[in-house]
Order: sequence, then C-alpha cells, then structure tokens
Amino acid sequence: MESTMSHFLSEAERLAVSKKWTVLVHPIVPVLDETRPVVVAYNHLLQQKVQTLSAKLAKAKSGGGQGGGASVTWVDGVFDGLLTTSSSTGAAAAAAAGAAAAAGSSFPSSVQFLDPRYKLDGTHLHPRYVTKLLAPAIAKALSAS
Repeated sequence: MESTMSHFLSEAERLAVSKKWTVLVHPIVPVLDETRPVVVAYNHLLQQKVQTLSAKLAKAKSGGGQGGGASVTWVDGVFDGLLTTSSSTGAAAAAAAGAAAAAGSSFPSSVQFLDPRYKLDGTHLHPRYVTKLLAPAIAKALSAS
C-alpha cells in the first residue's frame, strides 16, 4: 500500500505544483465484496496521506513558496456514502471481512456492504452515485480549496 500511495502522491504533488492545479483525490470504490476490507484500509491510509500533503501545500501557499496555487484535496463524503452495515448479499462480504480480521486487519471495525442503491452489475457503481454522492462531494472539495 505504502509504495503505490507514495508514487501516486508524489506525482499528484508534482503536477499540482508545476501546473498550479487543484488535484482531487477520489477514494477507491468498494464495489467487490471480496476486496472491500482491503479497499477500506487502503482508503483510510490514503486519506491521511492526502490530508498531510494538503497541509504541506497549504503551508507553502501561505508562505509564498513553491506550490502557490497548488492543492491536493481528498474528495470527502463519497466513500462513507457508498457503504452500509446491512446487506442483502451478506455471505461473501461477511467471509471477506472475517478473513481480513483473521489476518489482523483493523478495517473494517464492523462488516460493511455496498449500499444497494449504488449496486449495478457486481463490478460497477450505479450512475446515480454521480448525482447523489460525487457531485456534492466535488463541490464541497472545490469550495474548501
């Protein structure tokens, strides 16, 4: 996890600074029951690292140093909105969460499922996710940056 995040955030910072962009970081979507515990852990760590980088760039911006105008922002509210603690397809997700717990993972603290409103075909999110979760989250992220 650390390696992919380090590479991704290094490039996000480089692009944000060189282009004076606002880079929005969207969480990995937790569509598959079998990978959800890993995705939850990954997003938790990635969000922390994005917030640290965001603070670093904000400090540089206020100090007039390199990076003025650049920002890297976590798109907050998307990930939690996709998950629920109840499911109509619980068997696979419960098995995956049990396997993660047995392996010593602390995520998730309770079994989490993809909200049925956002299910489409087992691999992709339903398009309503864009208007219900993504658009408001992007608007909030842009107004805060």
